Amino acid sequence: MTTRRQIEDFGKNNVLDLLPPLFKMVDTSENPNILLDTNYFVSPGSVIDSLYITLTSGHSDYEKSKKSIKMIQNLSPLIELFDEIPIDKTSVDTVVFSYGEKNVIRYKNLSNPQSGKSLYLDIQDVHNLLTDLHTHRVVRRILIDGLTVCGLVIFVYVLRKLFFIAQYS
Repeated sequence: MTTRRQIEDFGKNNVLDLLPPLFKMVDTSENPNILLDTNYFVSPGSVIDSLYITLTSGHSDYEKSKKSIKMIQNLSPLIELFDEIPIDKTSVDTVVFSYGEKNVIRYKNLSNPQSGKSLYLDIQDVHNLLTDLHTHRVVRRILIDGLTVCGLVIFVYVLRKLFFIAQYS
């Protein structure tokens, strides 16, 4: 299940409430490999387009291109939600979205003097969280439906016994 579909299933507001604890605060002095540098005010569509061009331009190998497209598909819903994520973006130098161990997109804070801190969010952590929530929801639904059916069967059984006893007494 794609990240976009999971976000649609759980509701955008519920996902936005779950995202802030997943961000990790680190020192900005670490300068990881970044595929795309941008700032807070660039539109999500242009960020996704730039990322697509960056990731697919150098790939002649089909498998690498397929992995890049999968990465973009997982990143794009969160890029679109970036402006709405309830984190304090003004108190850090950068916000970085990473995919696995690769740092993919860095949003720079152009209005704030250097604070020496960055927020990191791994997209696979978000995907894992949403998958766990989906599993929890499905298991809970199965258990509730199962308990409802069991309760109904027991109720009908007891009702028949009581009716049978009342009829022949």
